[in-house]
Amino acid sequence: MKKSLENLYKIVQYSILLNDENLKSSGYDELDIKNMLDDNILVKEDNAYRFNDVNGLYQYVYINDLKKSAKANYFKRCLDIDFAYKPALEALLKLAIDNRDYEQIFGYLDTLMFQANRYEEIDINFYLFLLSFMTKLPNKYHNYLENLSEKDYLFLLNDPRYSDVKKSNDIRQMVLSGKFHLACNEIRKINKEQKNNELNSNVTHLIYNVRNYLDSKILKATQKRNYIELENILTEKQTNVGLDRKEFFLLRLVRKINNIISNNYVYGKYKIAAKSVYEAIDANDFSVAKELLKKELGDRGLDINNDALYLLLRDIVILKNDLVYKNRLAKKDNYKDIIALIDSVKTSLQNNDKDKVWNLLNSFLINFNCEKYTGFVLEIIDYCRATNNPTLIKPIIAIKSIINSTYEFDMEYFVNIINKSIKRQDLGAGGAAINVIKEACKLNLVSVDSKVYKEIVDWNQNYIDLQSHKGLMIMRNVTAEELPKLIGMMQSYPNVKILNIKNMVVLQYMENDFVNGDYWQNKMHNAFAVGDYQSVYDALIELLQSNVLLIGNVARMGFILESWQDNKEALDYLIIAQALSDEKGYNYDFAQDIQNINYMLLNSFNSSEELYVNNYEVFRERVLTYGENVDQVSSDMNMTLDDINIATLLLAKDCFKMKKDYLGNKLLKKFEKSSGKSEQSKALFAEICKNKKFYAYRDDDLNLKRVKM
Repeated sequence: MKKSLENLYKIVQYSILLNDENLKSSGYDELDIKNMLDDNILVKEDNAYRFNDVNGLYQYVYINDLKKSAKANYFKRCLDIDFAYKPALEALLKLAIDNRDYEQIFGYLDTLMFQANRYEEIDINFYLFLLSFMTKLPNKYHNYLENLSEKDYLFLLNDPRYSDVKKSNDIRQMVLSGKFHLACNEIRKINKEQKNNELNSNVTHLIYNVRNYLDSKILKATQKRNYIELENILTEKQTNVGLDRKEFFLLRLVRKINNIISNNYVYGKYKIAAKSVYEAIDANDFSVAKELLKKELGDRGLDINNDALYLLLRDIVILKNDLVYKNRLAKKDNYKDIIALIDSVKTSLQNNDKDKVWNLLNSFLINFNCEKYTGFVLEIIDYCRATNNPTLIKPIIAIKSIINSTYEFDMEYFVNIINKSIKRQDLGAGGAAINVIKEACKLNLVSVDSKVYKEIVDWNQNYIDLQSHKGLMIMRNVTAEELPKLIGMMQSYPNVKILNIKNMVVLQYMENDFVNGDYWQNKMHNAFAVGDYQSVYDALIELLQSNVLLIGNVARMGFILESWQDNKEALDYLIIAQALSDEKGYNYDFAQDIQNINYMLLNSFNSSEELYVNNYEVFRERVLTYGENVDQVSSDMNMTLDDINIATLLLAKDCFKMKKDYLGNKLLKKFEKSSGKSEQSKALFAEICKNKKFYAYRDDDLNLKRVKM
């Protein structure tokens, strides 16, 4: 073997141009020099030699434990030999990233981009995406990134550099959605599993750098109590890519802190037994959240003073306690303040500024930790207006007793108002009283399951709807025991008749004692002939007030409503038409039409109360925003198997709307593997599979709407 080149590499560190003097002083004789010329390690140039062994030099640096500065020098010498030598470019890029020397970073990227193949171009795209979090990109790159989509950042399936492209892309998708901590955890996991880790690259190195940079930025703003800056940092990240779970709660907390500071807002606690830090934050139980996190950080050996979430919890506890104390001092006599509030409310109502009314009430009640009553007080105000009571005494009394924790809801009063108003046909007052009761139920001032609520609110709400829409309406969930009471109540109401059609309770609007059937029948047919369906509808409303209901007219109303996308009401009419036909022994068959509408209702169950999954928005937020596992979230929320399946499908649908096709398809596969599939969930699955390509481009607002009478 020829003489060692180590001494040669040492002098090349400073220059690739050599001469006889420095070669000989490093221990090389004329034969050594000749051999190096023959091996193309050196190239003769005039009276000097140019070092030419770029691969040898790179390998020397690679296998030796050198200082960063020495490594940088050697890699630069590699570029002096070959300006496009990729291993040295990538090594220098990594060093520049560590030093956050952005001028050099973009210089190296320019060179790499110049010679990149399609696979390497995707890596450079991802470099630029990551760098955008740490510095302002040059205009050429900023404009370049704006035209890229998700696929331009993900490995091609045939990329020969990686054995598991899917796993690598999963990590990149975590990063693209802003979940840097989750991506780093996944990388760490892979590093433990694999000896020759393909992910241990400059890109991975930059992911860690970005994570650390953002964490440092967030922590610094938190430590300085610069809450506005902190909110801006987190909001910008949320807007651009998204937040991970911890960042999401940091943003929630800092917004609450800013609200406390700006608006003297006191957050009330929800009565739940929080088992985790995040549950406690959700419940506004910040003291418990702080102690839980303190213990968690201590168990992991982490410093609480370097955890932004802990620092924010500490600060919000202090701010809230201070504010509560100040409010207690100012709470002794607030009657004058309530009168002033109501005067401002009256002025806003005169200007038809209901948003201002809401803000006035909410801002006032916040001071007493009673903001949850805002909607309730607003409904009482609407009731006073509906009953022409301009003094607004009721909301004044309600507010005073609410803030003093002495309020008792007078259910009997509002029930009597509903009965009297409906008998007088004062539907505005009746409807307003019903809305007050509904808000009271939401606040647990009245039991939602009580018979009083069912009979007075539900039944009378149906009556009010009948008076608004006219025509026919099915009263569902009326038991045999309740029917006599319902009939007795409704008989005293104007313009309503109760029909019993095959054990089905139907309300019929009856404004006219006599209906000229021939006149309206002809008018209906003439309007139908020219396609004037609004006039058809108007004529049918008159015809449906007859003591003799024609099956054809009932069915025709159903088909009109179906064409207007009023599927629920359409279904009622077709069910009634079928029941009339069966009762009278006719051969009309609307079974297929009823089935079709039911199918449409099933496939639009996002807006269907019957099929709605409780707390779906919470489920969606935890999975899509926090990045939590579907199984874990559903377990935490004690969801039934059917609710899990339906929520999974709803989530898939939302993903397709957001063009997150990869995640949407993953959720569909999860549903396919699940057990306990209901007919409803199967129908929804079929609908999503059929339409998933179109959700991102579909306008959810229907363009066919009925003109209400």
